Amino acid sequence: FESWYLLGKCYSYMAEDDMTWTSDKLIALDKKKITASYQRKAIVCHLMAINTFNKTYKAEPNIKNEDETVLEAIFESLGEILMMAWFQPMKGLCFHQDLDHVLCMDSNGELYQTGATSVLTISEHNVKHLMLCCFDIANLHVAKDQVMDSSSKWLVPFYKAKVSYKAGRRFNDYKSSALAACFASTSEKSSKASFIMEPHYFIVSQCYKLVCNGVLSVSEALTFLKQDNDIFELEESFWACDSITMTTFNEKLVEMLETLIALDKKKWYHRPKYRIATIYAYSLANTEKAIEFMEELVCAASPNKSLVTIWKPDHELPGKHFVYITQYIKFYLKLLFEKKDLAKIGQVSKKLRKFGSNMLKSNEIQDYATKMYAELVKMFYRFDEKEIVESFLPQISNTVFTRISKKVLETSPSLNSNEEALNVLFETNDQRKASYTQYDDLCIAL
Repeated sequence: FESWYLLGKCYSYMAEDDMTWTSDKLIALDKKKITASYQRKAIVCHLMAINTFNKTYKAEPNIKNEDETVLEAIFESLGEILMMAWFQPMKGLCFHQDLDHVLCMDSNGELYQTGATSVLTISEHNVKHLMLCCFDIANLHVAKDQVMDSSSKWLVPFYKAKVSYKAGRRFNDYKSSALAACFASTSEKSSKASFIMEPHYFIVSQCYKLVCNGVLSVSEALTFLKQDNDIFELEESFWACDSITMTTFNEKLVEMLETLIALDKKKWYHRPKYRIATIYAYSLANTEKAIEFMEELVCAASPNKSLVTIWKPDHELPGKHFVYITQYIKFYLKLLFEKKDLAKIGQVSKKLRKFGSNMLKSNEIQDYATKMYAELVKMFYRFDEKEIVESFLPQISNTVFTRISKKVLETSPSLNSNEEALNVLFETNDQRKASYTQYDDLCIAL
């Protein structure tokens, strides 16, 4: 059974390699299907390993301790592969079956051919239930200290808590697993340089979401988070719940997240900065502070051609790096639109054209940036470019347009003094040159 497990790990590593270094194989569907086939083979090999183990020990019930250790590794690895396969960016592609064109007959006896389709062969509920079964079984071995890698002591309960949340389980069903992961990662930490953030960030982020959704009260969330105070090292008064407001609670969450950032000596972890930005934007109504934190992740004004500069932490699932980059850029554009910062939206839009291979949905995000830019220009100068291009300009002859244009330039000294409007026109024209026809009507209207 070890051979099946190792073969499965080989296929898993091939899939990970496709998903880690560039987003090319996550964007093109044909390439993505090849990665999905590696994941499918990895899952089958792990299932074969479990099946072979069961057959081997059906006759001989006395299982060797070293085999128990390998079994834990198999279930943990299978659960992790299922997470990689089902969640973004793969979105369960390995569980889809492509169906070719099928010849059918309608009720009138006429023949027709269906198009090629892709059918999901397993339900979302069953995949998530299988993940939880894998981590439950692996957790039993972790409790007996039957592990090949010491990181399993915190990874298994962490994955169990994470999948439980995504499967819609109640908080009470997975809060003990989340805390167990926090305690195990703290004991695993040999020095400040090897700080493991994932489980600590997870419980803070979870409490924020659950309080916002009305699942937990503020006092329940703080009481839960206090159990991990060995890592936060905050004073007793910090955890007081008497007459605490939502604003105060959110400010406390920001302080906890900033504590986690300070503990990250390698500066690898980026999720806490994003979470702080979302708290400032959505819960504390402070767009300026949200932008301040996002600009630690997104470099719009930097001369460096890279738009987002973040590292991939050791235990981040392959492919999630590109999902986060896409998420950060879109959120940053949304904040800039709220601030009405036309210049920086233009800077982001320019950099996006050279940044496509480092993110997902590059065309969609480029269109989003173009839309934000155009909306702000129309908002500032109060015009409808469609009305100008389709109704106003066709009524004017070229001769009249040329004559009046010269007259405007000769008799309007204030035109050159309106530097802001000219800069917007020049910037929009630059955007038009790089974006083909997306900005044509906007330039004409300006």
